[in-house]
Amino acid sequence: MVVWITVRFYASLRVFVGREELKLDLAKGSTVEDLLRMLTQMFGARFEEVRTRDPFEAYVKADGVNPAILVNGHSIDPEKGLWTRLGDGDLVVIMPLMASG
Repeated sequence: MVVWITVRFYASLRVFVGREELKLDLAKGSTVEDLLRMLTQMFGARFEEVRTRDPFEAYVKADGVNPAILVNGHSIDPEKGLWTRLGDGDLVVIMPLMASG
């Protein structure tokens, strides 16, 4: 059984991926981590670098700190983190780390 989700990209990720959103099917019970793994397979290892690169430090964070990932307009569950389960019809928004000032 599969669930259909929409993934929306912002900022440098949108430029890298070349589109605003994707509609994907995932196995029932899939997590945000599963989705990120799938996207990395689709777009290559550079996808993960663009997603997690700190604009000031210029390195990929190794401590698991993630940029904003929203599921249906809410931050992913802080206790479950990337193990947050996705359901049919979910909208996942992925924004890279950004700087302002």
